[in-house]
Amino acid sequence: MQHIFVINPKSFVKKADIDAVISQINSFFDAHTELDYTIYLSAFPRDATAVIRKRMKEAGKGQAVRVYAVGGDGILFDCLNGVVGFPNAELASIPYGKSNDFLRAFGEGKYEFFRNISRMVEEKETIPTDLLYYGNNYAINTSSVGLESIAIIKCYGLNQKYRRYLNKFPFLYNFMVLLAGIISLFDQKLVHQYYEINIDGDDYSGNYATINIANGPCYGGSMCAVPTAVPDDGFMDIQLFKSTGTIKMLTVLHPYLHGKQPKNLVVLKRAKKVSIRSAAPLMIQLDGEILIDTNITMELVPRAVKIVTVNGLRYQARANYSE
Repeated sequence: MQHIFVINPKSFVKKADIDAVISQINSFFDAHTELDYTIYLSAFPRDATAVIRKRMKEAGKGQAVRVYAVGGDGILFDCLNGVVGFPNAELASIPYGKSNDFLRAFGEGKYEFFRNISRMVEEKETIPTDLLYYGNNYAINTSSVGLESIAIIKCYGLNQKYRRYLNKFPFLYNFMVLLAGIISLFDQKLVHQYYEINIDGDDYSGNYATINIANGPCYGGSMCAVPTAVPDDGFMDIQLFKSTGTIKMLTVLHPYLHGKQPKNLVVLKRAKKVSIRSAAPLMIQLDGEILIDTNITMELVPRAVKIVTVNGLRYQARANYSE
């Protein structure tokens, strides 16, 4: 088996932190010289995707390749899109940085298990995991349209403005996400936008503040808006939040973002395919990536990637689904 470690330098506050991780990797493989490994530092978004696909093609079908995404959800997205479609590929997440929301599908407080380099390399067990597919992009965790995708864009702006404080106080990231959502609430066109929506052949067109398409339950550092979503259950959970007044939105926003669904405001459907159209451009958040379109179709691809687990951990259902 080949082992490829893809590191996102932006996930680390100091160069010394990157060096420490690289030292851990080198130390393990120095003691296991029979194993083949490579360390690659990603230079810019999507950079790693092309590098991984080239390595996968060179390896051929006969050799297993395990790719380790070292950093946050952004580098996991890049690595995922590099390995998808190769049956001999396995994907591991080694979490660093502010945002590692996909791994929260295993339960809270599990990051340290996945940071153990020797356990991640020696682990034999993988979980066949579903993916979201849209526009030649694959996502493993969440997608959103409307209020929450706009909030992500605003959050990027806040993060850039206050980056030096976030590096010193990482807990501020969660506050920035919530603040960006509150700011977006005051855009009335956004909160009352009309969408043509088809879910597995059924029409759900109407005015919605936000639309979540979830393969995993969590995002935003501490949020868990779709607690019914499980990454290996063969479905995506589609959550439609109906348009309502700003004051009402303010009162339900925090509970909603932490898994408490407001009565009579949220429609939840489990499906394989969803299509969304709008006269206004759609800002689509896809595992943290922002795309723009007016007509999207998103499908679930079952068991499309093998995710490395540790300590026998399994994806956890945080809530039972019921229509």
